[in-house]
Amino acid sequence: MRKILTVLLVLLLTMPALAVEIQLEGGSDVPWGSFDLKKGIYTIKPQEGQMLITADDLVITARELEYREKEGLALIQGEVTLAGEEFSAKGERLRADFDKQEYLLEGNVSLTTGDYEVKAQTLTYRPGLIEVAGSCEIVLPEGSLKGQQFQIDLDEGSLLGFGPAWLTFK
Repeated sequence: MRKILTVLLVLLLTMPALAVEIQLEGGSDVPWGSFDLKKGIYTIKPQEGQMLITADDLVITARELEYREKEGLALIQGEVTLAGEEFSAKGERLRADFDKQEYLLEGNVSLTTGDYEVKAQTLTYRPGLIEVAGSCEIVLPEGSLKGQQFQIDLDEGSLLGFGPAWLTFK
């Protein structure tokens, strides 16, 4: 019988107030990560299931994380979810700059926030602000918006569109 082991890692990055916590589950006899200490590249890939990553007020789930210490970037992939207090998003890949608190989600992105849903190719999150781009569609209770780029201000509850757009009202 395999023993289930929960591993808790805390990576303290260059900002002293910021801690990233990663939680994994798996058998104690199965490797889950590799660390190149000379290059400062750390790869975490659970053999089973997804890992849970918390950073600031965000919760991220994914199947693989590569942290590049010199760049201060995490490349996260595999059924990625990014969730905050006011939104939840899914995509294929996430590029996280924990120091700048900037997160770029790419690949068949879907977002739910407030009473609307968004589909796009990319989503950039900074605290209080979400930008979506690339064949965007926003479904609102009143109808839908299609366009190339939209900006969602979570604090103000506002939506701005940029470039050509199509509006459909119910």
